[in-house]
Order: sequence, then structure tokens, then C-alpha cells
Amino acid sequence: MAYKIVPNKNVNISDFTLDELAVLEMVACFFKDFTSKEIIDYMHQEKAYLETEPYQIISYNLARCLNDLK
Repeated sequence: MAYKIVPNKNVNISDFTLDELAVLEMVACFFKDFTSKEIIDYMHQEKAYLETEPYQIISYNLARCLNDLK
């Protein structure tokens, strides 16, 4: 099973808080030079991925345990 995430062409940046925009910017800057494979490998080291059974949806609660983007 795979998911295809398609951007919503009607996104309005003003719908985001300044904190949310800061997080999006931080993530974009961190991964800007990564290949798809490198992003996948990085993601597969996250606790959220490691503690979720294959083909199951990863719980948002595990977002509190994300690795730092350094």
C-alpha cells in the first residue's frame, strides 16, 4: 500500500500561523539537498516509523518523539 499526496492548488498561506510557517520553513531548509532516498532513509530512523507495524498509519501522537532536524 502506498499513499500519493497531491498538493492542494488552493492553499492560502495566510491560513497558517507564524509558528506553522516557521516549521514548514525549517523542514524545507533541512531537507532541501536530500534525495528522495535520503529522506526515506532518514524517516525510517524515526521512532514513529520504527514503532509502527508495516502498512499501518503512523500515529500523530508519535510526532512528539521526532528526531531533531540538525
